[in-house]
Amino acid sequence: MMQIFLIIIYLLIFLLPTRSSGNETLNTEISQKTISISSNFTGKKILLFGNKEIEGDIIITISGPKEKVLVHEKTKKMGIWINSNKIVFSDVPSYYAIASNRRIKNIISIENQNKLQIGAERLNIKPINNLEISNEEIEKFKSGLIRNKIKKNLYSLNEKSVFFNNKLFRSQINFPTNAPEGNYKINTYLIKNNNIINSKENSVFISKVGIERKIYNFANKQPALYGICAIIIAILSGSIASIIFRRI
Repeated sequence: MMQIFLIIIYLLIFLLPTRSSGNETLNTEISQKTISISSNFTGKKILLFGNKEIEGDIIITISGPKEKVLVHEKTKKMGIWINSNKIVFSDVPSYYAIASNRRIKNIISIENQNKLQIGAERLNIKPINNLEISNEEIEKFKSGLIRNKIKKNLYSLNEKSVFFNNKLFRSQINFPTNAPEGNYKINTYLIKNNNIINSKENSVFISKVGIERKIYNFANKQPALYGICAIIIAILSGSIASIIFRRI
């Protein structure tokens, strides 16, 4: 109910006549700025909405906290697939999604897509090792990284998912169950005739709460002790299960 109330208030503000008297051609807001991950977390959907004072298209990019990612190349030897070459990429968005009101290729040129890093394949992801490897090989590893992210529902392209109602627009942003912790940047671009008229940035912070937070902190601050505890719990669980089955 509170989210609905906030949306109504913001929409009323956007519709006030005084808003159009300034130089602002684009305004955006989100229905929720923090997301808590608990034991029953099954993903979260939030609403981005706003208004635009001139005609134009809308592209929205959502980028999660950066991380290093190790990508292996699998080769088949003697009928068995094994890991061979590898590359570590830096500054990889842990989550990346795009939303637009129509096909992106019909909104903005490839040159500007590269400039603004609109599209997973256009992200400025660089390897931090294997510098002697060719650009062709780097692109192959990068494509593999993106495929893996898509399979995990961490990268997505959602064209025709921004909806207009006169000057108003809205789009739903989906955060999956495995969304990493951290700050997510949401950039909204107003584009007309391949020109960026204006842009706005919002942010969402995702964090673990409750027992998940305590376990996460313990695992990161005391990794060795956490590993020992995990082994002990696994052994005890196996022993208890064995005793129960013998009695049955």
